[in-house]
Amino acid sequence: MICGTHPDLAYGSTNSRYVSLEREIYEYSHWGAVLFIALVGITGNVLLFIMMGDNRMNYLSYSVYLKFLAVSDSLLLALTLLQDTEKTFSLQRLILLNSGLCKLMFSLRILLTNLSPWLVVGLSLDRYVCICFPLTRERLCTRMKAIIVCSTVLGLLVVLIVPFLVDTELIQRRCKPSEELRYYYICIRTIISSTLPCLLILVLNVLILFQIQQSRNFRKRFTRSGTDSASPQQDRSTRPLVLVSVLAFVTLLPLSVSEAVETLLKIVGTDSNSVALNNKLRSFFILIYILNFGQNFYILIGTSTKYRAIIRARFDWLKWNRRNEQNQAMTTIMSPDVNCPGSGTTELSLVSITSGNNTSAVDANAPGISSRTL
Repeated sequence: MICGTHPDLAYGSTNSRYVSLEREIYEYSHWGAVLFIALVGITGNVLLFIMMGDNRMNYLSYSVYLKFLAVSDSLLLALTLLQDTEKTFSLQRLILLNSGLCKLMFSLRILLTNLSPWLVVGLSLDRYVCICFPLTRERLCTRMKAIIVCSTVLGLLVVLIVPFLVDTELIQRRCKPSEELRYYYICIRTIISSTLPCLLILVLNVLILFQIQQSRNFRKRFTRSGTDSASPQQDRSTRPLVLVSVLAFVTLLPLSVSEAVETLLKIVGTDSNSVALNNKLRSFFILIYILNFGQNFYILIGTSTKYRAIIRARFDWLKWNRRNEQNQAMTTIMSPDVNCPGSGTTELSLVSITSGNNTSAVDANAPGISSRTL
């Protein structure tokens, strides 16, 4: 063939373009999924924080854990979306701008990925004490104790990441810990941030569910009707929280197993096909993993009428407050200027009187004001 291209070369070029196109579609699809999870999750976390700030919830111990979770999970979702956007669209990565940003963002990600699972462990422990040791509930399951636990967990994790703030290096456009911290990083990644908290969450929630079932059987045995009408309020409020912990375990487990397998394959030095297969599954596991950081609000409102009523009341209050401000602003605008020159008397317009009456009517029917609502 004097002119033209060899068939094998043409086939290789076409195949490489097809592989490149397939990779781009996969990357954009993955980014779209991350974007959706991040936006929905951050919105849910904001609503969760608002809901836990309600007067009916603010004094409870578990509201503290859920508030801490809402803040840390939102930060992690935002950081994940930022890094995935930079990677998908080949943008300048902030973590690679200089050594300082490399150390800061690398350490921040380790802090956030560890903080959320251990806060869920704290929440599970709080529920375990309330259900299994009810006599100590008033003393141990308090808002102040929950703040102390969350602050202690945060402080310990900050101490844990201090070596990364010192010894993380920017080498060949890659931000990674130094060789001295390699095994320390593997230990944190495979044990501290995933395996150990997953195990504790599982054990605590199995004990909680066992105790709830035992209590239910006991009540059925000693009630005449044989019904569970005497079920205590704390059991009903605990079930959605147990579901939060259980689904956290379900979403954390796949990536935990994947990282443990990846570490084992690198140590054993197995063939590249097994590593490639684990990497393909890892992308799917990451999507499941980040679901954990945006699901809590939707779990609570989906499983409890109490939480739905609280968030509905909060929205009604915001609407009333906005309407009240608008009426007050209209009253101010339409009121006459008492210092108008040439006018010896003050004349009230019909619009002002009408606005004032509307404002009074709204105040009387404001949500959250009547004794029945409170």
